[in-house]
Amino acid sequence: MQDLITHDNLSGITGFSQNDLSIQAGMDGLTFFVRKGDSGEIEIQQHFSFFTDKNNLLLRKIREITETREILRQTFRTTTVFFSERNFTLIPEPFFSEKLANHPFSLKQKVTDERETVVLPLHYMNAVLVFSTGKNLTGFFSETFPGCLITHEVSPVILHLKNNHPSAISFLLHSSWFYSIVMIDGKIDMVNTFEYRNEADLIFYILNVINHYEISDIPVFISGWDEDTAGKFQLIRKYITHAEEFHCYL
Repeated sequence: MQDLITHDNLSGITGFSQNDLSIQAGMDGLTFFVRKGDSGEIEIQQHFSFFTDKNNLLLRKIREITETREILRQTFRTTTVFFSERNFTLIPEPFFSEKLANHPFSLKQKVTDERETVVLPLHYMNAVLVFSTGKNLTGFFSETFPGCLITHEVSPVILHLKNNHPSAISFLLHSSWFYSIVMIDGKIDMVNTFEYRNEADLIFYILNVINHYEISDIPVFISGWDEDTAGKFQLIRKYITHAEEFHCYL
């Protein structure tokens, strides 16, 4: 893959209307990348690290970034927004209902929070992925990028494992939490969120997941968005020597 352009110098890059824009947004940063429409090759990628636990502050930070990056003012063929919401659930399609979809989040959010439930059918897994996020965030992205697809960042990871690694464990790392996705024989065996405070916590939870399955040769994939991911990967490799660094988005 060619070197990625990590700044706003757009000279020599044309034809954005035939390219696809992807944006990952969460409490610990924002990443966007532009993919060529004909080949799928990543042409531009930028990451912005920050941390906030308030939706209004998150919106302010995202607005600042999107308003000052020339690339994000271009017109693209498609735009997809991946939310990094820690709280989400998978519901088997036959048991899905609107009441059930809202139940897990009604226990976690204050009544005054202006949040909405996003429902994502995963027909290839016979399941529905449900998460809750701020209405101000979905409203901002929908207005800024008309017609954009709003989804959750674990969705493409699940699809990638389903199509390429029917038995595997994938860890998607963030600054203070990570997602664990376990696929066994093409079926999801576990999808969970783990919060950690330090590297010892991170290793403890990851080893617990792997040791639970007692499959020595199952592939283990590590991915993440921020600058610390490479260091965390090297730490994890000390304990899980066959772990591989990969990113299904790239």
